[in-house]
Amino acid sequence: MKTDNGHYNEARLRSILDNVVDAIVTIDAKGCIENFNKAAERMFCYSAGEVVGQNVKMLMPEPYCGHHDKYIGNFTSSGIAKVIGKGRDNLEGRRKDGSIFPMYLAVNKMMIDGKIMFTGIISDITERKRYEDQLKTEKENATREAKTKSHYLSVMSHDIRTPISAMLGIAEQLGAIELPDNQKNDLEAFKKAGNNILGIIDGAVGVTGRGIEQANPEHAANILVVDDSIDNRKLIGHILKKAGYKVTEANGGEEALKLVDESPPDLILLDIEMPGINGFEVCATLKRSARSRDLPVIFLSAKSETSDKVMGFEIGGVDYITKPFDRNEVLARVNNQIKIKNLANNILQTNMELNEKQSRLDADLDAAAEIQQTLLPHELPTVNELNFAWKFSPCDQIGGDIFNVFQIDDENIALYILDVSGHGAPSAMVTVSVAQMLRQQSALRKNGTGGANADGIVLSPCAMLNALDNEYPVERFGKFFTIVYMIINIHKGSIVCSNAGHPAPVILQKDGNYDFMDKGGTIIGMQGATKYEEQQYNLKRGDKIIMFTDGAPEYMNDKGEIYGEDRFYKLLTGCKDLDIDQTLDHAFKSLTKFGNNTKLQDDLSLLGVEYKV
Repeated sequence: MKTDNGHYNEARLRSILDNVVDAIVTIDAKGCIENFNKAAERMFCYSAGEVVGQNVKMLMPEPYCGHHDKYIGNFTSSGIAKVIGKGRDNLEGRRKDGSIFPMYLAVNKMMIDGKIMFTGIISDITERKRYEDQLKTEKENATREAKTKSHYLSVMSHDIRTPISAMLGIAEQLGAIELPDNQKNDLEAFKKAGNNILGIIDGAVGVTGRGIEQANPEHAANILVVDDSIDNRKLIGHILKKAGYKVTEANGGEEALKLVDESPPDLILLDIEMPGINGFEVCATLKRSARSRDLPVIFLSAKSETSDKVMGFEIGGVDYITKPFDRNEVLARVNNQIKIKNLANNILQTNMELNEKQSRLDADLDAAAEIQQTLLPHELPTVNELNFAWKFSPCDQIGGDIFNVFQIDDENIALYILDVSGHGAPSAMVTVSVAQMLRQQSALRKNGTGGANADGIVLSPCAMLNALDNEYPVERFGKFFTIVYMIINIHKGSIVCSNAGHPAPVILQKDGNYDFMDKGGTIIGMQGATKYEEQQYNLKRGDKIIMFTDGAPEYMNDKGEIYGEDRFYKLLTGCKDLDIDQTLDHAFKSLTKFGNNTKLQDDLSLLGVEYKV
C-alpha cells in the first residue's frame, strides 16, 4: 500500500509531466508506449488510452515507422545510438489523422525496476520550419531580383564606361607630357567632363568612387612600380597616388631588387621587357628568397599572348595587366591583391592569437585534468575481506568520469562511479564539485558529526542520490550526470546499491554467471522527478563487482565498430578464475587491442572489488 508521501510524489510527478509544454512519451525496450502526457495528446491528437500499450511507431511516418523496431534491436545488442542521448530536429511525426509534421526529438535511456526504458521529449517545430522556409523564399526572390538589376546596370555601365575610360587613360598619358598652357587647360576640361560623365553613371548604379575603393591614408600600402619607361612609371604612379597608395619607383630589375632588399613593399608592379634583368628573372629571384617570396607580383606587359601570361603565373606572379593601361583595371587588380595580402596577414595574426589562446586553454585543461586525477582512489582502504582495483584512461578531451572508494566506518565501505555529460572544463568542474560533496560526507562521518544525518546514521545510497539530485539540478550547471553509489558491509558481505541512469555494475560470480545492479532511477538533475530505489545483494566468496562508464562498451575502433555490451560481458565471464587486478588488466588490454590504438572517444573507467571471505 502506498504511503501518503508516495502518493504525493506520484501526483507531483504527474502534475509536472502534464503541465510541460513539450510532449513526453515513455516506451519500453520493445517500443510499447507506457506513458503519454497531455502535451503529447495535443500534439498527436490521440488520447493516452488510445496509445498506451501500442508500439510507438504508430506515431511515425515512413521510413521511420518501418525502421524503428530494427533500430531498437540494434541499440539493445550493440549499444550504437543514433538518437538516444542526443537531439535531432530533422525528424517527422504522424498525427491521428495521418498528417505529418516536423519535430525535434531528444531520447534518454534509463533503468526502472530493472527494466530498460526510453523517454522521448518532443517539440513540434512546424512554425519554426514555416518561418525558415518563408525566409528562404524571400531571400531567394531578393537575390534573384538583385542579380537581374545588377546585371542590367553592369551591362549599361560597361558599355558607356569603356570608351570614356579609354579616352581618360590617353588623357592621363598626355598629362605626363610638357604641353602649352592652353592645351593643358583643354586637357583638364576634357578630363573633368569625362569624370563627370563617369560620376553620373556611378550614381545611377549606386557606386562610390567609380567602383574603386580608395586606400586608407593611415594604412596605405606601399607599391613598387618597376618599368624602364619613365612615362609608364609616372602614369601608373599618378593613378596609384590619386587612389591613396604610397608609390616607389625603380627603372630596372637591378634597382628593384636593391629596393626590395632594403625595404620590402606590399606589392610590386613589374614590367617584363626591360634592359638587363627582365621581369621574369626579377620575379624568379624574389621567389628564391625567404624575405621576399611572399610578395605579390603583378606583371605589366604589352605582350598579350597566353604563353607569356602562363609563364608569368608559373614563375610566381599573382596577376597580369596588359598595356596600354586602363585606370580602373589597374586599380581593381591592385586593390584585389592588397585585400588578399591583408586578409592573409590577418589570418596569420588570428592564427597566432588562436594558438596562444589554445595554449592557455590547454594549460587550463591540463590543470583541470591534474585536479581530476587527484580525486582518483590512490590510497584504497585496506581490509581483509575485500580487494580493490581500478583502471582509468582519459580521452584527449578532459571528461566527466570519476570514481572512488572510501571507508565510512568500521563496518561499511562506499564506492561510487559517475559520468558527467559532455567534455571539457565545465564537465570536469561539475565532476570535482560532486566528488568533493561525496568526500565531505565521508569526512563528516569519520569525524563523528553524522554527515547529512544528525544521528550519525550512514546515508543510504538512495538518500545520497536524492541529495545529489536536489543539489545539482540541470538548470544550475547545464549538465546532468549518471552515478552508481554502493555501500558494502565489510563483515557481512552485503551490498546496498542505487543506480541513477548509469551502466549497471556487473556482479561476476565464481562459476562465471553474472548479475546486474540496475535498480535506481533516472539521471541526476531532474529534481525529484522520480524516487530512487535500492537493490540489495549478498556476496559469496570469490564474487567480483565490476563498475564502469560507457566509455568501455561504446569504445569504437578504427573500422567504426563498437565494442558493445555483449562482448564486454562475455569478456568478464572469461575472467571468473582471475583475481580483480588481473580481471581489470585483461579487460583493459582487450579494449586496447580491439581499438587498434584508436584514440579514445570518451574516458575509460573501470572500478572493481573482490569479496575474499
